[in-house]
Formats: sequence, C-alpha cells, structure tokens
Amino acid sequence: MPIIITFIAFILLILVMVWLHFLKQVKRNSIDIDLRKQTNKNLYHEHKAEIEADFQQQKIDEENYQYLLAELDKSFIQDMEENQTQFIGNTQQLSVLWPIGISVFIFMLSFFLYQKTGAFEQLSKPKITAQTPQQQTQPNTLSRIDELKEQLTQTPNSTDLWYALGQELVLVGAFDAALASFDKAIAIEGQVADLIGAKAQAAYYKNNQQITPEVQQLIDQALAVDKNDASTNILLGMHAFSLTDYQAAINYWQRMIDSSSNSVNEQALTDAINEAKRRLGIDASADEVSDKNGVNLLVNVTLSPKIKAKLIAGNDPVVFIYAIPADGPRMPVAAVKTNASALPVVASLNDSNAMTPEMTISRFDEVTVFAVISHSGSPGIQAGDFQGEINRVNPRSNNTVSVVIDTVVQ
Repeated sequence: MPIIITFIAFILLILVMVWLHFLKQVKRNSIDIDLRKQTNKNLYHEHKAEIEADFQQQKIDEENYQYLLAELDKSFIQDMEENQTQFIGNTQQLSVLWPIGISVFIFMLSFFLYQKTGAFEQLSKPKITAQTPQQQTQPNTLSRIDELKEQLTQTPNSTDLWYALGQELVLVGAFDAALASFDKAIAIEGQVADLIGAKAQAAYYKNNQQITPEVQQLIDQALAVDKNDASTNILLGMHAFSLTDYQAAINYWQRMIDSSSNSVNEQALTDAINEAKRRLGIDASADEVSDKNGVNLLVNVTLSPKIKAKLIAGNDPVVFIYAIPADGPRMPVAAVKTNASALPVVASLNDSNAMTPEMTISRFDEVTVFAVISHSGSPGIQAGDFQGEINRVNPRSNNTVSVVIDTVVQ
C-alpha cells in the first residue's frame, strides 16, 4: 500500500508541474500583450500631443498636421494588429492540447508500467528467498488432492499415494491431515527415513517453523535410519538458514548434493548454497578455485566478549584475515580485508587472494591463520591491535576453521 500511494503521488506531482507551467506561461504572455498594448497607447497619445502642440505653435501647417495624424493612426493600428497576431500565435503555441497531450502520455506510460510489472499489490511484496509451503501452492493442488483421494479409495494400501497426498496437503497448509497421511504411509511401509523426514517437515511447518520436541524426535528417528535422508537434511538446512547460521545450512545442503540422491533438486540446492555463501561474504567463484587446485580454506572469525568490549563505539576498524606458511617465510599467501562491524564472518582463503603469483596458499601443506583488528588500517601487527590465530592448519581441509580474536598485541 505505501508503494501505491507513492506511485500515485509521483504521477500527480508530474501533472501539477505540467499544468502549472502551462498556466504560468499563458498568464505571462497575457501580461506581456496587455503591457505592449498600454505602451502603444501611451506612445500614441504622446506623439499626438506633440503633433498638436507643433500645430498650435504654427511649426507645421494644416496639410502636414493632417498627414502626421494619419500616419500616427496608421502606425498605431499596425502595432495593435501585430500584438493581436503575436497573442494568437502564442496562444496557438501554448494550446491547451499541449498539457492535455502530456497528461494522456503520462497516464498511458503509467498503465504500460503497471501491465509490465504486474499489479500494485505485487510491487509492495518483498523479494522472498525461502518460501513456506503455503506460498508454493500450485493452482491445481486442490484438484490433485481430490484425485489422490479418489485413487486411495481403489488402492488404500499404497504407500506412494499416501505419501503424495501428505505432500499435497502440506502445500495447502492442512498440516494435521498431512501428518495423518504420513502416519498411514509409515504404518504400511514401516520406519522408512524418507517418510519420517516428510512427517518431520509437516510438523515443523505446523509449529510455525520451530523445532519443537516433537519435531526433534522425528528428526532423530529419521537420521537414525539414514543420516543422509533428504527430507530431514533439507529441513535442517532451512531451519539453520532462518537462524542466519548459513554455514550449517551449507553443510546440510551440500551433504545432499554429495549423496547424489535422485530425490533432490540439485540445482535448487546449489542456488540455496550460493545464496548462503553470499550472505557469509564468500565469493561464489571460490568454488572454481577450489576445483582447480584443491584449496579453499574457510575461516570463521569471531570476537571474544573481552575484545568486543574494548572496541570504541562508533569506530569501525579494519580487519585483516590472512594465512602465512607454517614453516617458511612469514609473507601472507592469502589475505582478505573487512571491517569489525562485519564480524562474525566466514572468509575464504585461496589462490585468488594471494599477494603474489609465486606465493600462493596451494603451495603449502600447513599454514598459520591470523585475524587482526588493525587500528592503523595498515597491514602488519602493531602494538595495541587485537589478534587471533590458529596454528598448523591444513589448507585443503574441508572443515571450516575458527579463529577467535581474543588477544591485545603488546
């Protein structure tokens, strides 16, 4: 609704500007013409008075007197005709059709934009990155539910039909009916991880996307049967994402891709992982670097409460996150820069952020990772800076390493 009001107000503002300009111009031209007419009349009477004075003083004779009066009248009539012609020309130039035409164009353009972008209600909706089942409902869902129920009257012991019905009921928000359908499927098929995981999802949405004890029990049951169950891991990933624990979400979803399960949409999971990485500040191109040389070290940098308390309010110092060889020169082989306000953050150290082409992180088997809050804003550790480090890290490890900034450099 606020966007609709803003849009209408913007259109009205443009129309007011167009018509206000037109009316001011017409008024200005009318004033100019009236001023010229009055000026011509004043000049006419002044010249006539001069001619009559000359005649009274016998400076001119009767014949010249009549001739000059005739020429003065003729000149006055010509001036008045020119003013009238100019007035008509200006009026035609500033015809009311001009603002009307522009107003019509504005309305047509607004209608075109409306048709192009969709209804005003859609303009006011935020972009959604993760949808609830109700938001994903398809137009033919209800007819599909009726179809499945009809089929179940013929084959009431079909696990697939009960499972499919449960999924469709989740889409329309009928969570209790969905749970009953999954219970029917489990009663027929037994303790199958996929069925238990689907029931866990239905219970999760029923409880406003909260992992209650009931939901947690279902999750534990499903993972006990199969730790790579798709429904359960996808649910855990969505929940972690909603809590801004993006690294955990990535781990759950990546497990599904690595399992090569036919029951998951790998492209959708890949897109979700890339979005989580983007929110973590990880460059998506880092995956290409990792594929090329096997090195993409993820570093989770956090602040200890002690150091956080020492940061000056309103100050946002630079943070350098880098790795140096564990054995060798102390020159950084990969480095990234951020600000203290961005912490906690997960940084990606790989060959793409090396200092020189010759000194890259992929050349070393072990590195030491530093995270330094620099008060000067310059690379290098100086007295008074805040620092955290972790020694002898394998840069080819698939695990995220954690560095806590907890030390004041002396």
